[in-house]
Amino acid sequence: PALLDAYAERAFELLNKAIDAADGTSMPFVKFIIPPTYCAAAVALLGKDFPAEETSAPFRKFDDSFPLMLAGVPRFMLRIPHKAWWEVIGHIKNYFDKIHEKEDSDLPPLIRSALSMVNEAGWVSDILLNEEIC
Repeated sequence: PALLDAYAERAFELLNKAIDAADGTSMPFVKFIIPPTYCAAAVALLGKDFPAEETSAPFRKFDDSFPLMLAGVPRFMLRIPHKAWWEVIGHIKNYFDKIHEKEDSDLPPLIRSALSMVNEAGWVSDILLNEEIC
């Protein structure tokens, strides 16, 4: 319930902003709905301090090419989406580096659980988010 409440609250806020920003102009539905829903989901899952707006555009670049990746298109032909993915990973790494300073009560349950597993296993973010390994 807390996750859904956080998502609904943030989605409502961001969709209202998108409506106001559109100022009555028409646009494709995808361009209207995806950025606010992506940001609402990211914040609901990862917390209010996650840089959702900064990761939205690079994630979309990656996501748009994901079917090509699954189809086995060679990596050298998909440099831009791979670069975009690692930009998202960089934001995630920076976010995880910063949240260690926060109180557990300020973090969403998913992040508390992930940090607990990472700490118990002795993992470090430099290994988890290493482009050469992935």
